[in-house]
Amino acid sequence: MTTSPLTASVFLSHQVFRALRPLWLLLLACTVTAAQTSNTDGTTPSGLSPGAPAGAYALNGFESVNLYNGNLNFALPLLQVRGRGAAQHTIMLTIEQKWRVEQFAETFPNSEPIYTPVGAWWGQLTPGYGPGVLEGRRGGSGDYPYEHHCGVISSSFYEQTLTRLTFTAPEGTEIELRDALTGGTPANLGDIPCESQGASRGTVFVTADGSAATFISDAAISDYKYKPLGTNDQFRPSGYLLMRDGTRYRIDAGLVTWVRDRNGNHLSFTYGAYGVATITDSLNRLVTITYAGQNGTSADQITYQGVGEQAHTIKVWKTNLGSVLRSGYALQTYAQLFPNMTGAK
Repeated sequence: MTTSPLTASVFLSHQVFRALRPLWLLLLACTVTAAQTSNTDGTTPSGLSPGAPAGAYALNGFESVNLYNGNLNFALPLLQVRGRGAAQHTIMLTIEQKWRVEQFAETFPNSEPIYTPVGAWWGQLTPGYGPGVLEGRRGGSGDYPYEHHCGVISSSFYEQTLTRLTFTAPEGTEIELRDALTGGTPANLGDIPCESQGASRGTVFVTADGSAATFISDAAISDYKYKPLGTNDQFRPSGYLLMRDGTRYRIDAGLVTWVRDRNGNHLSFTYGAYGVATITDSLNRLVTITYAGQNGTSADQITYQGVGEQAHTIKVWKTNLGSVLRSGYALQTYAQLFPNMTGAK
C-alpha cells in the first residue's frame, strides 16, 4: 500500500505532537496566564444595582435613592411622547456615573492581583434618549485543568457556565432575565458534549424579581463554553420583550425598534450612529433627535410638534467636566482618585 504525501504529513505531525506533548504541557504550566474579571461579569449584584429599582425612595420628581445600596439616581424627564392608549415613552436625561473595578489576577507564583478602576459600566449599549436596551452576558466560574475536557490542551474552559439577559430601562434600572428552561441554573462543563457549543438556554427568558417580564428570543441562546479573553463575553439578542401590563417591545440586536400596547397602539424608533434618531407615535407625529457633533454645536436637539403643529426644540448642552469646575479645582487622574489600586494610572 502506498502512502500519499498528505497522509504521510498528517502522520508525521501526529507523531511529533505526541513526542512534544509533555514538553508543551510543562511550558504551559510555567507560562504566566492571567484572567481579567469584574463583579459585573455575568450578572449585576444587588449591591451595585444602578437606576431606580422597586423599593427605591423617591426624593422628588428627578431623584431617587436605592435604600439597599445607597445609589443616587438622577433622571430628568425632557419630553413625553405619546399618542393613543398606553403606548408612550418619556425621553429621559439620565445623569448617573457608575464605576467598576477590574481584577487582573496573574497565576505566576507569588504574584499579586492588579486592581484597575474603570469609569465605564459593563454594558456596551446605553438607553440614551431611547426606551431601553437588551444585552446578554455569558459567563462562568472555575477552570478545568489542561486536557481535562475533550482532550484539548487549554486552560480556557469554564467549569460551570451561565447566560443571562439584562434589560436596561431609560433611567438606568436593570431588569435581569433568566432562562425558563433551567431557571438560571449553571451548567456543568462535564455534562456538555465535546461537539456542543455550550449548554442551550432555549428561547424563553423570565424575571425572578416580581416584575413579570418575559423575553422570547428569535433563536435559541447557548452558553459560551470557552472563557473569552479579556472581559466577559456580551451579545445583543433579538426577539420580543413582554411586560406585565401587556406592553410588547420589539428588540433587534439589543435595540428597541417599536413598542406596542395591548390594544395595538404603537411607537416606532429608528437609530443612527449616536443613538435614537426618530420616534413616531401612534398618531404619526414625528420626534427628531440630533446629537452634539452632528449639527456643528455642542448641544443635543430634540425637535417635536407642539400645539398647532408648530415645531419646538429642546436643547441639551454639553461640555467637558474640566471647563465647569470651580476655580482652584482640576481634574484628577485615576491614580489620584484611587491611590490604593495598583492598576490606577
